[in-house]
Amino acid sequence: MLMKQILTFLFLTNAFFVLSNNPVNLYEHEPSESFDNIYSKMLFGDNELVNSFIIYINESVPEHFHQFHSEHVLIIEGSGIFKIDNELFHAKAGDLFFLPKKVSHGFTVTEGPVKALSIQAPYFDGTDRILTE
Repeated sequence: MLMKQILTFLFLTNAFFVLSNNPVNLYEHEPSESFDNIYSKMLFGDNELVNSFIIYINESVPEHFHQFHSEHVLIIEGSGIFKIDNELFHAKAGDLFFLPKKVSHGFTVTEGPVKALSIQAPYFDGTDRILTE
């Protein structure tokens, strides 16, 4: 059911990954290496418009914002507290969050690890993360 919701969302927002011949099963994906707190791997993104990441979080993501791009975050497994612009949200599997550019956000795991899908537009290369803590 969750996969159907994800595909419907991606189709309706024109963010569906039609350029890839290698689909990724988000439920079967596992980190390719050991990690302490955060593991992130780009899944798709071969242009300047959008890219997507699978993210695993053991503890927390420091509060930060992005100057030039927005982000969608879908919680796939686990749960935590999402701090968005000084407001706290309980986040669990199936929850989808939209983070506009310049809005501060951070995440603390309460039951984990947390697995999430992050879709960012325009293309995110890591240089647009500005820590606020």
